[in-house]
Amino acid sequence: MIKKTKFRTLLIFSLFVLILSILIGCAAKKPFWGNPKTGLILMYKLSPEQVWKYSTTTDLNQTMEMMNQSMESSVNTLMNYSIKQIGIDTAGNYITRITIDTLSTKLKSPRGEKSFDFSSLIGKSVKFVVSPKGEQIELSNPDSVKIDLGPMAGGVRDAKTFFQNILPELPPNPIKIGESWTSEKSKKEPRSGMEININSKTTSTLKGFENINGMDCLKIVSQTTGTLEGSGEQMGRQMDIEGDIDGSSTWYFAYKKGIFVKMSSEQSIESTITVSGQANMTIPMTQEIKIEIKLLH
Repeated sequence: MIKKTKFRTLLIFSLFVLILSILIGCAAKKPFWGNPKTGLILMYKLSPEQVWKYSTTTDLNQTMEMMNQSMESSVNTLMNYSIKQIGIDTAGNYITRITIDTLSTKLKSPRGEKSFDFSSLIGKSVKFVVSPKGEQIELSNPDSVKIDLGPMAGGVRDAKTFFQNILPELPPNPIKIGESWTSEKSKKEPRSGMEININSKTTSTLKGFENINGMDCLKIVSQTTGTLEGSGEQMGRQMDIEGDIDGSSTWYFAYKKGIFVKMSSEQSIESTITVSGQANMTIPMTQEIKIEIKLLH
């Protein structure tokens, strides 16, 4: 009787150990990105051994109506840059270094065409702290990368405005195909002698799966609306601006690798500039902006 009891106890214990080992094994094999049925967990995964290299092109076309005349200008910018992890802070955010690899800009305006020499900025870096969800926490020493595009192209821009929203923000919670998430942003941006306050709301929807360059990616479509307003002084005249923002973008995220792969976006800004001083005037302005970003490797 005692032997049977011991055998039964040993059998129960053995079964318990077996079930526990199976459960532990299943938990260990569970991917960090979750699954489509219960919800995908989207997170950036940047290891110290990795360097993300991106190429981005920006095309801005601007039309201003002044004294019954239409003034058109365009700015075309090409920039290649690298992102490398140099540490992780106590909150689990990535401490990265962003380095400019190449940079060129061309301006077309009624005054003619102009190219800018940015050779002194090649190789310049800034420290960028970003959460695994893509939220920008800190951008250190923004004045180390300062770009003067002139008043027709937005004036002086530092790294804080040049590298804004460099990684799209990911949903805070697990998400299924067809579901959406919304983020709201408020920021200040210097532009042509004015301090501009920009408020925006972006709704992103997870559309489905697509293979991009051999990587399993999620296709995400985002819609953005917003407003801008600001004031400042230029050439001794007080200037005030207000306007509306409308934009859309399609971007791809390699959810198994935790890498932003590429994005195409279009944005339209309809605004009005009011100039007061010796000669008061109202200047309607339209800006059409196209941005393409792609992962090089």
